[in-house]
Order: sequence, then C-alpha cells, then structure tokens
Amino acid sequence: MASLEIEPENELRFKLSEEEQTPRCTMTLTHPGGTDEALAFK
Repeated sequence: MASLEIEPENELRFKLSEEEQTPRCTMTLTHPGGTDEALAFK
C-alpha cells in the first residue's frame, strides 16, 4: 500500500458516494518514526 505524507498545512477532503448503500471512509494513521507513540491531529 502506498503511503501519503501529510504536513500540518495540508488539508484532506473526502466525498462519500451517495450511490453506495453504505458509503464509508477508513483512514489509518501511523507514527512516521515507526513507534507506537501518540499522534496529534484535528
């Protein structure tokens, strides 16, 4: 799976399809340092 690097000034937008019966979006966040330390995000 390809990774996406996000910087603090980036903005992600998601649009769920109204045509699907149960639209959903899944995002998995991992620490860039390869540790289990917490990530802060808004």
